[in-house]
Amino acid sequence: MRWPRLGRAAKRLASRRRELAKRILAWRAALHRRRLDGVVTFVAITGSTAKTTTRDLVAAVLSVAGPVHRAKKSANLILSNVRLVLAARPTDRYCVVETPTARPGYVARSLRFVRPRIGIVTNVGSDHRANFGSADAIAEEKGTLVAALPPDGVAILNADDPRVLAMRSRTAGRVVTYGRSAAADVRGEDVGGAWPERLSFTARHGGEAVRVQTLLCGEHWVSAVLAALAAGVAEGIPLQAAAEAIGRVEPAPGRLSVVAHDDGVTFIRDDQKAPLPSIAPALDFLRSARALRKIAVIGTISDYPGSSRSCYRRVARAAAEAADLVIFAGPRASLGLRGRRHPADPILTFHSVRDASSHLDGILRPGDLVLLKGSNKADHLQRIVLARTQAVSCWRGRCGKTRFCDHCRLLTAAPAGPAPRAAGDLAPGPAALGAAPDERPRLAPGIPVVVGLGNPGPQHQGTPHNVGQAAVDVLAGMLGTEWARDGQAWLARGEHGGRPLCLVRLVTPMNGSGPALRALSSRLGFDPGSCVVIYDDVDLPLGKVRTRERGSSGGHLGLESILEELQSGEVRRVKIGVGRPENARATTDFLLAPFPAADRPAIDRACEEAARRVLDLVAATAR
Repeated sequence: MRWPRLGRAAKRLASRRRELAKRILAWRAALHRRRLDGVVTFVAITGSTAKTTTRDLVAAVLSVAGPVHRAKKSANLILSNVRLVLAARPTDRYCVVETPTARPGYVARSLRFVRPRIGIVTNVGSDHRANFGSADAIAEEKGTLVAALPPDGVAILNADDPRVLAMRSRTAGRVVTYGRSAAADVRGEDVGGAWPERLSFTARHGGEAVRVQTLLCGEHWVSAVLAALAAGVAEGIPLQAAAEAIGRVEPAPGRLSVVAHDDGVTFIRDDQKAPLPSIAPALDFLRSARALRKIAVIGTISDYPGSSRSCYRRVARAAAEAADLVIFAGPRASLGLRGRRHPADPILTFHSVRDASSHLDGILRPGDLVLLKGSNKADHLQRIVLARTQAVSCWRGRCGKTRFCDHCRLLTAAPAGPAPRAAGDLAPGPAALGAAPDERPRLAPGIPVVVGLGNPGPQHQGTPHNVGQAAVDVLAGMLGTEWARDGQAWLARGEHGGRPLCLVRLVTPMNGSGPALRALSSRLGFDPGSCVVIYDDVDLPLGKVRTRERGSSGGHLGLESILEELQSGEVRRVKIGVGRPENARATTDFLLAPFPAADRPAIDRACEEAARRVLDLVAATAR
């Protein structure tokens, strides 16, 4: 018993040492910052979106007046800014810093050692709303930057955002506004730039007007460019010189950056992160683009307000209006199926980014424009681009690394894993499921197919993961039918109320249920709408039974495999609650271990209830 306590004590000691090291580093940064007073002008940028691009543009404009120190990549962390301040030198005229606002108090903590004279606020959105609770609370946090500016400081505020504009009352310094509003000090007009063109517009300040041509993709970057021009105006930089400096700034990697291949396929990478507010501008860019064919690949949506299901449904429908084909990739991909208004809607889902990449390899052609929109830490969608020109070994999901894959040694060093599914292996829709590869008896149209999920082999009988198969066994007994082997499945055909049914027990492992069921559907001629799937659910109390008409997999990998292979969420399902172990890490062992004797009566009753629910579904469909 002593060793675990010693391990926890060692961890606490290591944590305290790390925290002490951070505090010492922050103290050194604050001391170094004082030495730079009157020598280096510090510029701090905060906002819900566009901070990194605004930082790069501001740095380019201010470089007209002298040397600028800034991070070479996204530095939206307090520790990153501590190191950035420590690296500033007296030979620098400016130091440009992104101020993090991930949690309450972050801005104040950063300002202790940054102490900016110029503060820029881009916008107030719903990014990080989960940590703040409301947009007003987010605005209060970001306004801390404006309130901290010295009397001789300059607040550069977005006139198009009412919450940002209201911050002008929080500073005693000078205020310069920017935006498309006619009341803005620096405003943008005559905006253009539908792909393959880049963003351009006319900037006005006072009586001066300058045409600004950028290398950026998407009209929503107008606000970031105007913020940079406003910073130049505040520092006395001529508008024309500032515009020319902006014209040389390439998009930051992963923020609508362009990757054009020799084969004529162009990728637009917006895969750094994907909070919900950032998705609409990316889709607007795709909608207005001119291309032979437009494809949207969407990964994990981060920090979304409200229900994840409704969020993915809205995004899927918006993407289907903007693109010729929409592909969802990653652990939540099946949620995208909820956006289909019709089975023929061009929305596909892949639980694996590797399978999504393989499918794209089989269908892309010259002239295609592919938008990648995801969260790098969760998806690493950049691998889809890299795999077009080099061998990619690492296809891990949820790896957690924040760096892009082209800077990771695992890209070509990790084990390759199972082979990806080829594009031709994907079930394109119900019409293709009717093709018959042989002359064995097929099902008549509309006959319900009831699939009990589980793992093959006697060692898995009586385990939580096999309650689906136990339920179809009960149902077979009710119908008085017997099982017969048919390829990768056991089938039992019976009748209820004069209507035929087909019961299925797959002989493949649970997580490979999809390919086996797709092969069976191709031979027997049934479509996803005819299927009823029975399976276990750890999120339901033991013995609880629930019925759903459609939707996502809810994280169940067996059902996920089926939805991905059939490319449809229109699969009815009956879920049997098996409970969840107290230790979440032990879930896999729990699902594969036999039920305790005390739980067997509740599970037996649940399997009988699930069988009756299936018969109710069949009867309701027949009416």
